[in-house]
Amino acid sequence: MRINVIGDLHGFYQPYERLLLDAAIIDADLNWSAGNDQLWLIGDIFDRGNQAAQCINLTIKIQEQAKLAGGKVQCLLGNHELMFLAAKKFMENDLGGQHLYQQWVHWGGQEIEMQSITDEHIQWLSALPAMAVVSDRLLIHGDNLSYVNYGMSIDQVNSYFEKLMINDDPNKWAQTLSEFSGRGAFDLGLSGPKQASQMLKIYGGELLIHGHTPIPQALNIDPASVTSARTYANSLCCNVDGGIYLGSPGFVYAFEGEL
Repeated sequence: MRINVIGDLHGFYQPYERLLLDAAIIDADLNWSAGNDQLWLIGDIFDRGNQAAQCINLTIKIQEQAKLAGGKVQCLLGNHELMFLAAKKFMENDLGGQHLYQQWVHWGGQEIEMQSITDEHIQWLSALPAMAVVSDRLLIHGDNLSYVNYGMSIDQVNSYFEKLMINDDPNKWAQTLSEFSGRGAFDLGLSGPKQASQMLKIYGGELLIHGHTPIPQALNIDPASVTSARTYANSLCCNVDGGIYLGSPGFVYAFEGEL
């Protein structure tokens, strides 16, 4: 069984479709063709580009098809999904809601998404897990330590976000967003690998896979040259955010998993 991971799409549909086609995850008719393999999106489907709805529609379609074929398609909750949901939920709330809306716009929120995202999309987004262990890999969106604030097991962390979705306190959302948007925790000299190791001990897995911080920014290199994942922190971490919105062609990070 092959596990395929794609990093932050940020509303760019065409690279997403191309990556799926090139990796034979979908066929020419845009239908699932990967049998019992899996596809994981690392989060941040939203913002910067303006085609998040198209990305979600294709993902939902092949998610249903993969399930019938014995495969799996899943997306993790990224901070930009959380920002969009907060903006949508509180945009007419005078007590902190306008701040959340303006924050979303400031970080690349596209006004068109407020019209193109449907109730079905909202329901799908609200059910996204924040983390998962797949084979021997720990998958999270952000390279930060905020997850430990929400629970000391994967179930506890995912449960926290399930409850947040029905929480009507904009301040709670703002606090979580601030924590969840941190970056660079595993890329800090000697302390980075130690923090990555601690995350793996708490939640399981032997390699931590994340997105959130574009590789071109982390390494100060030309985005067009980024065509593969970055392994770092004493080989404990793997960054799959190629920086598609910056001009990277993107890539599919794949590994063999056990049924």
